[in-house]
Amino acid sequence: MNVISAGAIKTLAVTGVQGHKDLLWMSQERTVDGKDATQEEVGGLCLLNE
Repeated sequence: MNVISAGAIKTLAVTGVQGHKDLLWMSQERTVDGKDATQEEVGGLCLLNE
């Protein structure tokens, strides 16, 4: 089961998606604190949930 929903994260892979800057901006606008989750934060959370 996928229990982590980090939203859009700036990665090399997302740069291949047309309109990725808008996608990242929309994701950031929908967060409680107005900040994106980082790759490091998501990775750390995954380690805690193992």
